[in-house]
Amino acid sequence: MTTPTRVLSPVLAAVARHFRGAGALLLVAAPFLPLAAQSVPTVAEPAKSDTVILSPFTVTSDTDRGYQAGNTLAGSRMNTKLSETPASVSVFTAEFLKDLGATDLADVLEYAVNANADFNAVSTAPSFFYMDGGLLNSVRVNNRGLSASRTIDFLDTTLPMDTYNTGRFDVSSGPNSVLFGFGSAGGIVNAQTRTADFRRTSLNFNLIAGSWAAYRAEADVNVVALKDKLALRVMGVHDERDTWRKYASRETERWSAVAGFKPFKGTTVTAFYEKGDIANPSERPYNRVDLLSFWWERGRQTIDNTALGTGTGTVNNPSGTRGIGIRNSWVSNDGRPMFIRAGSANTVLYRSAGRYESGMASGIPTQRQEGATYQTLLPTTPQANGLPSSPYDINYYGPEAVRTNDINRRFFKIEQQLGRDGFVEFAYNREYGYGFSYQMSGDLALYGDPNLYQPNPDGTATRVPNPRAGQTYVEQAWYHNIEAMWNKVYRGTASWRFDLGRWGDHRLAGMAERSESTNRTTQGAEILVNSTTRVPIMNTTAPENGQNTLFRRRYVDPYAPDTHYAGSRFDTRPITYGGVNYVGRFITNSNANGAIREIDSTMLATQSRFWRGRLIVTGGLRRDAVDLTPFSNGRIAPNDPRVASGEKIAYEYELLGEDPANIRSYTFYTYTAGAVLGVTKGVSVFYNESNNNGAPQTNRRMLPDASLPIPPEGTGRDYGLILNFLDGRLFTRASAFHTESRNDPTVRDNTFILAHRRIVTAYRDNGLISQAEADSRFLTAYLGDFMSDLTTSGYEVEVKANPTKNWTITASYSYTKLKRSNLGQDWYPWFAEQKAYYGRFPSTLLTTANLPISTEIAQIETGVQNLFALNEIGYNNRPHKANTFIRYSFPESGRLRGLFVGGGVRWQDNNVLQRDIVGFDALGKDVLGKILYGPEIFNVDALIGYSTRLKAGLLGRGTTLRAQLNVSNLFDSDRIQVIRLNRVGDGYWRVVPREPRNFRLSVSLGF
Repeated sequence: MTTPTRVLSPVLAAVARHFRGAGALLLVAAPFLPLAAQSVPTVAEPAKSDTVILSPFTVTSDTDRGYQAGNTLAGSRMNTKLSETPASVSVFTAEFLKDLGATDLADVLEYAVNANADFNAVSTAPSFFYMDGGLLNSVRVNNRGLSASRTIDFLDTTLPMDTYNTGRFDVSSGPNSVLFGFGSAGGIVNAQTRTADFRRTSLNFNLIAGSWAAYRAEADVNVVALKDKLALRVMGVHDERDTWRKYASRETERWSAVAGFKPFKGTTVTAFYEKGDIANPSERPYNRVDLLSFWWERGRQTIDNTALGTGTGTVNNPSGTRGIGIRNSWVSNDGRPMFIRAGSANTVLYRSAGRYESGMASGIPTQRQEGATYQTLLPTTPQANGLPSSPYDINYYGPEAVRTNDINRRFFKIEQQLGRDGFVEFAYNREYGYGFSYQMSGDLALYGDPNLYQPNPDGTATRVPNPRAGQTYVEQAWYHNIEAMWNKVYRGTASWRFDLGRWGDHRLAGMAERSESTNRTTQGAEILVNSTTRVPIMNTTAPENGQNTLFRRRYVDPYAPDTHYAGSRFDTRPITYGGVNYVGRFITNSNANGAIREIDSTMLATQSRFWRGRLIVTGGLRRDAVDLTPFSNGRIAPNDPRVASGEKIAYEYELLGEDPANIRSYTFYTYTAGAVLGVTKGVSVFYNESNNNGAPQTNRRMLPDASLPIPPEGTGRDYGLILNFLDGRLFTRASAFHTESRNDPTVRDNTFILAHRRIVTAYRDNGLISQAEADSRFLTAYLGDFMSDLTTSGYEVEVKANPTKNWTITASYSYTKLKRSNLGQDWYPWFAEQKAYYGRFPSTLLTTANLPISTEIAQIETGVQNLFALNEIGYNNRPHKANTFIRYSFPESGRLRGLFVGGGVRWQDNNVLQRDIVGFDALGKDVLGKILYGPEIFNVDALIGYSTRLKAGLLGRGTTLRAQLNVSNLFDSDRIQVIRLNRVGDGYWRVVPREPRNFRLSVSLGF
């Protein structure tokens, strides 16, 4: 007899060979196929006395219809109809996620009411990772113009979200202390994990193939061991794809298991475990920087670099070149050092310069201030003058820049019903994430080599011919980053319902929670050390100093952009200079940081219904007691045993233990209050106000002492109209909102603290201060963070509709105004003290940037002022957003039964970029003109599919077969997202290209 097992087992074995972990999970599931293929008996309707009463802390999808959710926890912490929730909540249902073909949070964000992926949206920091603010998070969220928090099952998380085990996403906008005492003022995005189903055994498999060799296999196996008593659900995924960018392949291997047990009536025990391994590229979304065009336009001249003096940073306008500075460059093409040193003209090297580079007399009328950043990106298409192009479809970090994550989560929960009206719940959650990445530092640029001569590898001041004069090259330094995060939560929750008749129906809930989180981060560059003594090549007491950094240079064909990445970090050939052998070694620098955060929380919430449900009132009070304990860092002593063993080198940094001198404790009291009033049948008005305190950002440090920032405070209010017609099949929420986030530390730019450290280093190198005094002035833990306040206001409209059985629709529109104020409250007093300190020493000393200290100071002052002016205009906000997604299923009675079609449109307004610079005042500060905007976003997606329940055949009666094709960016729009223009607004500086048209074909089987 032909059975589903006999048919599918060979297929699953083939899948396992290709998809490894997920395929293996399918093989494990194969023996259960006959059980799942059996007809499932109809479950009798329980007698009235046996009616199952759901916990108020649990939401199921039973009332979801198409793209319209019925209930949510995201408004009041209790199971509430969306039409009775005063807080602004939007839900992505399982049906929507399936139709969209979404695999992670980034896929759905642009269909949210007022959210998008955050590309440093409220920060002008020039450096960012594509879709990633850290090693662990898969995507950062911007909601209502502010950063938003991410939770899994309403528990704070750092783990990446994946739809393989997610039932739905809830987006709660604005601060809401009842929902989360600590979170971002922008709101939260919560992923609800699927739970074990006690009713029926089922097996679901989903295979996806897409553009750029994308393959994904998912399995979801639910086994009922004892009906209505014991069930186990196992889910797994293997996802691998090359992506549209070369050297940017991704791979995900995750599985999870959730068990449900009901030992007694009214008692439910849930246990969950997840483990995963994720490999992604370390990448920047933009192309290479133009540090080539000025030299190129002057005929790619080669120069006698030894005839231009001893200055390592000298500008040479006639040839379009400039000095590189002191540097250890090693040419990977032929294994030779090109080490640049000061003091002799024969040990100085030059590089090409770009037309927009500061200090170059390139004929560009905007070149009015030597110290400004006028760089731009190379063109993406071939140019008439032969200037090399740099297309977006390449990750210019190359194939060795990778980021790996190990994740682990455990969750345990006991729910107990007390009579008809009482419930208690005890929960424990523990998650761990570890991330390791190799990335590149230095300019992401393409250079030309104009030098006829190069420094002698023997270390003497005798020049030797440069065999690669006139060629193009790339040159960057490798560095590594390690991040580890632990989160633990213990939570007890209880609720009781009081029906007081004419005085209302009330539910009272209380919660006590203990949360503990620890994060540890270290990073550092590859430096050159003596292969025998492990002593750094130049600065022995500060290994992280740039004079020790190893830059790996690689000469490339200018017209083969897929070769434009630096030398390999796996290259172990000896590096000989001055008769001494050196090797590359990764060290830890001063950015070693971390902290322990402990929060004890109590919460009391109420939900009351009056006038037969016409008036719903919610409220809550919460207390959070927070202890923050940062870790300290320090240099490793030369006599440390790890130095002798070779594990560490002397004077490199390490992350130490707790720093009791900088422990911070806070106690916060927050509230939520709201109401929904039914004016007529189907028409309600609502009002909600709340506040909260954001989780302190332990990866930030503030002036004047590089201490942890105080927790930001969020306040907000929403009010508007709810329309609910056609027996709930047409739902509309129209809201106006106003949100404030005070003490926000999201502005980061380390340019100025680096200049400060160069000044201090110059004092030390000239014998004016000791190394100890220099260390005390460096503020090594400070990363360039600035405190400010943010305010957003606007309005939103969301529509969810199922007008007929065949149509399901979601649509939204929003407007947001963003303003930043009070920027620099921590900077000005600190810098005033530094200027008094600088005044004690000569201002003519040169720093390692080959600039006089007086120039460095002037550039710090004007640069900070310009940074603040840029941020105060609502940087990168897209005021207007709109989207819709529609699906139509053909009637069951027609010839096209089973067929469904649909699609969506995503539109976002022009984003605020910066102010035009129309001149400079007497102090060199920008004189600003009009606001400049980037292009809008407009994309169309399409869906076509077929679904049927088989009546017979090889796969078995009752098997559900679904096949669908998703097309993202249907019209193949190549319009980029511009994040920053160059300083004068006439060239791109930071961009995020749009993924080209993408096809995904999925086939699902359900038994």
